Parts: sequence; C-alpha cells; structure tokens
Amino acid sequence: MTQLVHLILRFMGIVFGYFVACLTAAGIFAFLSGLITFQDFEIYNDFEVYLALIFSVTALTFQFASIAWIPAFIIILIF
Repeated sequence: MTQLVHLILRFMGIVFGYFVACLTAAGIFAFLSGLITFQDFEIYNDFEVYLALIFSVTALTFQFASIAWIPAFIIILIF
C-alpha cells in the first residue's frame, strides 16, 4: 500500500510541477511579448492591470499546457 501511495504522490507532484512550469512560462511570455508592460502599472488602475494579467496569463497557461503536453508526457514516461 505504501508503494501505491508513493506512486500516486509522485504523479501528483509531476502534474503540479508541470502546471507551475506552464504558469511561469506564460507569465514570462506575457511580459516579454508586451502583452503587459511595466508602464501599464503606472497608467491604469491596479485592479484593471491585475485583472488583465490574470486573464492573459491564465489563457497562455492553458495554451502552453496543451501544446507541450505530449512531449512532456513522453519525457516523463522515459524517465
């Protein structure tokens, strides 16, 4: 039973790590591509900028996760 629990926890850790990696990639892409700039924080209301940041990073996260899912799954299976 402990081996099964250990395996399930390892899979959950892998999925969580993949989600965090996609979230980080989306955040970096949002700033580097100019979707959100640092000048936006000075011009617009904080609520509007954070809302735009949340929506754009969330959409990009799902897009990155769907694109990179198959190569990541193959690498995870190999290792």
